[in-house]
Order: sequence, then structure tokens, then C-alpha cells
Amino acid sequence: MVEIIIAAVVGLVVGGSLTFGIIQGTKSPETIIVPSDPVAKELGKLDVVIPICEPVFITQNGDGLCRELMCMTQTNSATGEISGEMCSNITNLRNKKDLIGWCKKNHPTKEDFEECLEIFQKRGI
Repeated sequence: MVEIIIAAVVGLVVGGSLTFGIIQGTKSPETIIVPSDPVAKELGKLDVVIPICEPVFITQNGDGLCRELMCMTQTNSATGEISGEMCSNITNLRNKKDLIGWCKKNHPTKEDFEECLEIFQKRGI
């Protein structure tokens, strides 16, 4: 008699679990609609970047500022687009190039140039 009761309980558990799994598997997944963020749309507008990325401006001033601003307009933590770290890398590279150019211009000898770079590197720039 005990075997029959155990078999019935096991059958109910297995059958119930199987039925529950089949019912859950046939349900259609819920669609989640995330409304677009109006602030993110405003930040992504390129009206500020376009004049700085014009060929005439780039020819006169280089493409560093264009790259930096383009990166900043495309950075959006809400959508997971370009990371702020990438923009920081662009800025750091631009600053390093300007620093090297300044040291070359103002300290023409090799020793003075290296000392100039060392001073800025000690300051963390």
C-alpha cells in the first residue's frame, strides 16, 4: 500500500512539473517597450559638431577637436553607445601631442626636450 501512495505522490509531482513546464514554454514572451530618452536625443544632435568637422576648419586646426566632440555627442550611457573612456583616450592623446609639440618648439635640444616632458609627466599630464 505504501508503494502505491509513494508512486502516486511521485507521479503527481512529475506530472505537475511537466505540465507547468509545458504551459510556461508555450506562453509568448512579454514585449517590453522602452520609450526613447529625449535628453539623449538632444545630446546626440550634431549641429555643434558639423562646423568643427568641416574640411576648412580641419585643415586650419587639425582633426583632434572634431574627433573629441564627435565622440562626446555619441557617448550615451543610457543606450550603451561609445564609452566615456574612449572619449578620454582621444582627449589624452590630443593633449599628449600638444604637449610634445610645445616642448619641441620651446626646448630644441634633446636634453631640454626630455626634461620638459619629464616635468609634465611628473605632474600627471
